[in-house]
Amino acid sequence: MMNLHFSTVRAASVLLVAAMIASCAGQAAPNLDATRWTLVELNGHAPLVDTSLTIGFEDGSVGGNSGCNSYGGIYKIEGSSIVISGLVSTLMACIEPVNGQEAEFLRALSEAASYEIAGGLLLLKDGSGSTGLLFRSG
Repeated sequence: MMNLHFSTVRAASVLLVAAMIASCAGQAAPNLDATRWTLVELNGHAPLVDTSLTIGFEDGSVGGNSGCNSYGGIYKIEGSSIVISGLVSTLMACIEPVNGQEAEFLRALSEAASYEIAGGLLLLKDGSGSTGLLFRSG
């Protein structure tokens, strides 16, 4: 009798876990279209003082300010995966260390592989799952 009870509980547990996984699989990642964000953290550190790095998403286009120059490109989303490509920027001369920060920012954008929105923050993660860019709404 004990074995029958254990088997029933185990089967019910397996079905419950399967149902939970199935319900999560159908959830879409939040939409980025028509949103604007300001950089809070770049590869684990705050942006340089007196620089503003931004990103905006609109109808498949991405753009903003990279600290010294304006930039733009395209983005594609599938689930929580993101690809940002075709980045171009204006060619204003930037002093160091702003120039280095700008290059690091644009590189992190082009390496973004997934995104997450939580608590008014946008996280762009690279292919290894590390958060390279952290933005706040606005």
